[in-house]
Amino acid sequence: MSALIDRLRAASLDARRTASPLTGLYSAVLGALDTRAKAQAGVVLGDQDAIAVLQSFAKGIDETIQALSQRAPSGAALDKAHLERAAITALLPQKMAAADLRAYLEHLRATGTTNLGAAMARLKADRFGTYDGKEAAALAKEVFAA
Repeated sequence: MSALIDRLRAASLDARRTASPLTGLYSAVLGALDTRAKAQAGVVLGDQDAIAVLQSFAKGIDETIQALSQRAPSGAALDKAHLERAAITALLPQKMAAADLRAYLEHLRATGTTNLGAAMARLKADRFGTYDGKEAAALAKEVFAA
């Protein structure tokens, strides 16, 4: 079982107990995870699955915030969207700083990873959801070009 999914379930339970406006968000995220689990019959979902679903929800909320902001600079719907985005952000792992990402890639190179593809695969396996893909690809090209 995933520690992140456990945190989502606890947040959902807490939101229901306190009649939080985030109850619907947590229910929707857990519903999306249940759908994903049914589609992958026999596979236990992990943190990578939870991160992928949360990132998908974050993208949708960001689009909602942008659309609502164009109509009116404030309002209850916009406030709720910002609250939901903050809740998602709090659950997602913190992104690696560029210096940390470079150090990790240099460590991979120093310990025997010899090509860009292998480094990116290892990064994904070890640090899924904790880096910006475009930034990682650019840094990996620099580190493995040297």
